[in-house]
Amino acid sequence: MNYKNLALTVYLAAISISCSNEAIDIIDESEQEIPDTTDSFKLVSKITTVGDDLTEHYSVFAYDDSHRMVSYADFGQKYVFEYGDNEKVAKAELYTGVVSSPDNYQRDGEMYFKYLDGKLTYSINGDRTETFKYNLQNQVSEIESKSLTSEYYYTAKYTYENDNISNMQFYNVYSASESETSNLTFILDDKINPYNAIWLNYGFTIDIEFEPYGIYDFFLKHNPIEIYEDGKLKMKAIYEYDSDNYPVSCRVTKYSNTGERSYSVEFTY
Repeated sequence: MNYKNLALTVYLAAISISCSNEAIDIIDESEQEIPDTTDSFKLVSKITTVGDDLTEHYSVFAYDDSHRMVSYADFGQKYVFEYGDNEKVAKAELYTGVVSSPDNYQRDGEMYFKYLDGKLTYSINGDRTETFKYNLQNQVSEIESKSLTSEYYYTAKYTYENDNISNMQFYNVYSASESETSNLTFILDDKINPYNAIWLNYGFTIDIEFEPYGIYDFFLKHNPIEIYEDGKLKMKAIYEYDSDNYPVSCRVTKYSNTGERSYSVEFTY
């Protein structure tokens, strides 16, 4: 996999452990019938991406009556969560399917999460482990990801300014003779990143490019307006917000060596 072309994706975990023939529906509509806010934060329940060709793609977060996230579903995969005594996500079961049969999903692996003093310190996903380190302000300062079966590993280091991430540095090692470093910098709004509550309240991280950022969204308190990779503009977004300062929609343009792509994103709470 060419991580240089996907440097905006912090987590691309190599997954898959035991499989079974158990099938599940990707979206259980009954799970959606809950209050969509808590006393302190809103729960993002659906992300809809609409391309210029009007093709829609959506992701769904489901919660129980205690406002705990019970599943995340995307077209092609679904995560189902279990909680530990600390009310943080302790286990995630992964189900995958095929595009031609979106309602027939098979169990495809598990993720496990370990905590110390309420902070996520370690996770394992198939043959890949991830170790989390924190600064004195209890903010994630470094993530080291290693494979149990290959030489590849990467380290992501986070720099903070005004209590928010201003820079991410990635060090990818593919082999003893091949490695590379890349840097992301951000221009942020002053509004609320809806994914941040998932990290703060559930202790959960996932290797998905949540729209519109296309990066590791959970640690950012605010929403990126512009993202630069090694000084080159990679993403630009224009948001609309509700009265509580949460984004409800945005227009995104992403830039690469082959051109640019624009689309719209809608947030439902």
